[in-house]
Amino acid sequence: MTWLSESGYRVFNPQRFQFPSPQVPILPTRLDIGSGDFGQGEYTPVTDSKNYQFFSWGRYALLEAFRLSNVGPGGYVLIPAYHCRTMLDPALSLQSEIRLYPLNAELSPDIPAIEALILESKLPIRALLATHYFGFPQSLDRLKALCNKHEIVLIEDCSHAFIRSRVDMKTGALGTFVVASPYKFCPTMDGGVLIGNGVELTRELIGRGLFDEVSSAVRLLTRARVRKHALLGTKSPLAEIIEKDGDHSWEDGRGISSAYDPASTSLRGYRLSHWIVRHSSADRIARQRRENFSKWLAGVDALPGCRPLYSDLPDGVVPYMFPLYLDRPLPDFYGLKNQGLPIWRWDSMGISGCAIATDYRLHLLHLPCHQDIGGQEITWMLETLEQVLKRLR
Repeated sequence: MTWLSESGYRVFNPQRFQFPSPQVPILPTRLDIGSGDFGQGEYTPVTDSKNYQFFSWGRYALLEAFRLSNVGPGGYVLIPAYHCRTMLDPALSLQSEIRLYPLNAELSPDIPAIEALILESKLPIRALLATHYFGFPQSLDRLKALCNKHEIVLIEDCSHAFIRSRVDMKTGALGTFVVASPYKFCPTMDGGVLIGNGVELTRELIGRGLFDEVSSAVRLLTRARVRKHALLGTKSPLAEIIEKDGDHSWEDGRGISSAYDPASTSLRGYRLSHWIVRHSSADRIARQRRENFSKWLAGVDALPGCRPLYSDLPDGVVPYMFPLYLDRPLPDFYGLKNQGLPIWRWDSMGISGCAIATDYRLHLLHLPCHQDIGGQEITWMLETLEQVLKRLR
């Protein structure tokens, strides 16, 4: 494994393809405030009964976790090789060197490889970030013991696992710090959480002015009314098969991404966002997401050229997205994007020696299964997926 500053990033540039807008929202937008059963029902957020702060975005909550872990010059931080750019930006802004550690196929940490990285490090490793990908909790007991042994701060990334079953309260409990992104589960304009497990959080956050707060409320209400059901019956002609895999470039590994704003690092999340998070129904969100995830599993079972990353949905897991592995991202990814299928893909990623992360960068799609998606939209997405995968063969 090489240092990020030596290897840099491999970046996909979609601009020249002019993909149409997704016909189904990737994240929840519909306001449906319930009884606010967080902490009372079968499911609960990681913030339940915790000491936490509500930042504008999770990347800035992660920055504070790194700061409190003494991440900076003269020390290193370990971050998963499969990542989005904003998982790296906070450490880079602190001028810390990053090492990308390898993962297993199900995206669990490769413990022996991580221990080898620790033992060969010439400077102290100050923190390690561990991610619960797609809402599937990782067993972190061995990793926690390893961090304790080497005096490394364990930071749990619950950006994909904001809501958990009350049966599994370990998620978000082992890290000295926990970061999460409630906006990925609740229909808010922003929201990032920093939790201190036994650690006092003293960062003074800056609130928005009245104009900004009101403007955010107007934008949120406007977005909630804009739905794309009318477009779901429309099928664009399938694009001609693309023979070259897009427009990729290399970027220096020492710079932060355009998604990271140094001027916003101490910004508090919108008051309305925080209110919505606290008054949303965790049980309704969890059950609808589990139902939609199960529909995805059943729908892709017989499709050619793809497979789900996780073949079942264990009890209590609250999924963030449905991860689908494409055998041939060329041309399938482009065909799906041209049909308006809502897709996220972590294709702008630090270059590492991890074969899994390198493979998943282009092959693993993130498809929505959030609580706003109804039967009509699931049916449309599955039909579109089937049409493209069968047509482009």
